[in-house]
Amino acid sequence: MRNRKTNISLVIAFIVTLLIGGVFNINKVSAATSGNYALKVGGETNDNVNIDNGSYVITGDPGQTVDLKLLVVNKSSDSRKFLYNVTTAYTTNGGNLAYDSTKVSDPDLKIQTRDLVTPKTTVFEIPGSKTATLTVKLTIPEKKFRGYLMGGFNVVPYNEKAKGTVSSNGTLLKNKFSYSIPIQVHQKVRLQMMQSIRW
Repeated sequence: MRNRKTNISLVIAFIVTLLIGGVFNINKVSAATSGNYALKVGGETNDNVNIDNGSYVITGDPGQTVDLKLLVVNKSSDSRKFLYNVTTAYTTNGGNLAYDSTKVSDPDLKIQTRDLVTPKTTVFEIPGSKTATLTVKLTIPEKKFRGYLMGGFNVVPYNEKAKGTVSSNGTLLKNKFSYSIPIQVHQKVRLQMMQSIRW
């Protein structure tokens, strides 16, 4: 019995020591958290494009074309070149959506989101501390599909070397940044189709 009380006391003392040590021994890691640029959705929400949540949700009739505006903000004081790509979304091995592939190999994927947009890729330059607006056209597929087609606009600095920073413990970190804004595309449900469904 006495041995058990001693063991419990030791466990409690150990836990309290860990908690106190954790509170007073906080290490701060410093790393580059920005590529000195940002992406923003542009334009206004309308009947076909909703940008309220910071991404593009596009609803349209088959074959309809909509204009989308993408804002790229150069936060650096220097002029910089950027590479813009339209991507098709896919699921990573970890189960997350990714927007960084221009071609997705999936036998179940019949329509690549990249194929819906023009231009698909371009290199452009932005003067220091300025914003560029890219206007692209997205065409809703003629072929009927259910659900959403997912993709994104991906922008990376063009031909820039990774920026090196040193953390507080002396570790060299090299960061290359890539930002994406998601695109969701779906076809409008026809009124006749809705009327044919009986409850």
